[in-house]
Amino acid sequence: IPLVDRDTAMRLGDRRLGSLTDLVSQFEVSPEYTQINIKAEPYRVTPLKYAGLFKWLNNFREGIPHYLQVNNVTGQVEVMTPDKPIRYSYADHFNRYIMRHLRFNYPFTLFDRPSFEIDDEGTPYYIATTFGRNFFLKEPEPTGLILVNAMTGDHQHYDLKDIPTWVDRVYPADLVLHQL
Repeated sequence: IPLVDRDTAMRLGDRRLGSLTDLVSQFEVSPEYTQINIKAEPYRVTPLKYAGLFKWLNNFREGIPHYLQVNNVTGQVEVMTPDKPIRYSYADHFNRYIMRHLRFNYPFTLFDRPSFEIDDEGTPYYIATTFGRNFFLKEPEPTGLILVNAMTGDHQHYDLKDIPTWVDRVYPADLVLHQL
């Protein structure tokens, strides 16, 4: 049973990053904390972000080296290191800012704010649900999603029927509540 809520996960993540003296002066914890399942276990994951513009200038060539993974049952916080550093995120600027990267590659596609997720092997992704308009109801309707590899920027569009099984957030909660 998941016992750790979002606020507790944020406090645990901040405390864990504070104990890492080599990272705490350069990076902060992003407030994203997406709830996902990794190998049938509930977790909250969030990338690190640069601790300001000057920290970005000092570190953007290397990228963001880690993300945090909080176990929702035990409260254990792990600092995960992907194969390559994260180069596309909300903390980056210019063409590596995730929204700009998506907009340049999909200029006429309607999509929601991308959420940070990782696959079962630990590869970080940003996932943006794409929408089409239903003119009878005047409501956006999910049509698929775009997966962006946060390390390389590689992206792929999937229809709803072809979405990989590890993806947890296809339908945004706000849309589901609004439609209900």
